[in-house]
Amino acid sequence: MREDPAGTAWLVGVLLPFARDVLLTILVEGLVLVVALDPRHRVHTRIHAAWWLSACTLPVVQFVFPLLAAVGWSRWQWVTAAEVFAPAAECTLFARLIATRSDGMRHAMPRDMVTIVLANALSFGVGETLLLSGHR
Repeated sequence: MREDPAGTAWLVGVLLPFARDVLLTILVEGLVLVVALDPRHRVHTRIHAAWWLSACTLPVVQFVFPLLAAVGWSRWQWVTAAEVFAPAAECTLFARLIATRSDGMRHAMPRDMVTIVLANALSFGVGETLLLSGHR
């Protein structure tokens, strides 16, 4: 029987940490979004936003922005770019989601945008804390 060290290394080194980060991000950001998005949004919408927004931005943050290190960007530069991109993209996506609805929820947009930015900041803080403490 032939071993597959490259496949195992990819699974352990890339896929499992990414899955862990997705779950952690959805947990942290999801709690903030479910609690703090405008309460006039249905709970279903808030829960949907919790996983959908992260699913759209986290792969870019985790796999694309680190590539900037290869062209000379320092960690703080590409992390800053990623942490500006994520909430900006998530606010845009959420605004598009709300814009497609006809139940008059556009008035809630400022509160929702602030909530999304705060959820991303908290998620970033948790991730950095885990990284600095050696748990990530």
